Amino acid sequence: ETYIFNSGPLQVYFTEAKGEIPLAMKKAYEFSYSLAPSPLPAFRIAEWYGSELNTLGTALTKEQTTEYKTQIAEWVKRGEEAFANPETQNRIETSKRVYVYQMNAIGYGHLKDYVKAEERYKQALVVASTEKGNSHVFDIELFARFHYAAMVASVYGSKRANDIRSILDPIINEPKEFINNKSFFYYGFIKSEIDHERKRCCSNF
Repeated sequence: ETYIFNSGPLQVYFTEAKGEIPLAMKKAYEFSYSLAPSPLPAFRIAEWYGSELNTLGTALTKEQTTEYKTQIAEWVKRGEEAFANPETQNRIETSKRVYVYQMNAIGYGHLKDYVKAEERYKQALVVASTEKGNSHVFDIELFARFHYAAMVASVYGSKRANDIRSILDPIINEPKEFINNKSFFYYGFIKSEIDHERKRCCSNF
């Protein structure tokens, strides 16, 4: 990702972030949003704050923790407001809409509002279902399913084992039209991640 900061208007953010890519990306998303409010930059900014909360944890002061949570809620709200615009919806292709819903869900996950997070994940899958057979949409759908299943597993554990299996089924048993097609980056990535998790924690999963 560093190449996008090599020159042009984004270079300054890499310098300001002292080479820290996630922070530079967050600054770039803020710049993008300032030019034209749109959902994805807003949700990605929310995700940055959430990741910082998870990474830094108790290293943050109580005031910083409160501020980060406030920022997550604010950027999730901004993202949803932008996404609610019909013109915005019409401009975003199906695969990107799936991804936007996924990032929206991750934002709610950071807020521990798992009901709304699950609603957004389900919306992502509904959108993906409108273009069955589209390999790119399928790629993005797999990524959404992976994060969706991970959230359900983390929050509910074995109580929802059947739901987790159902969510992951298209990843484990890919549709016939995609078998032997090795060009899907996300499929290879997610498959390897699931194999890793299976070996790490749950041999019966």
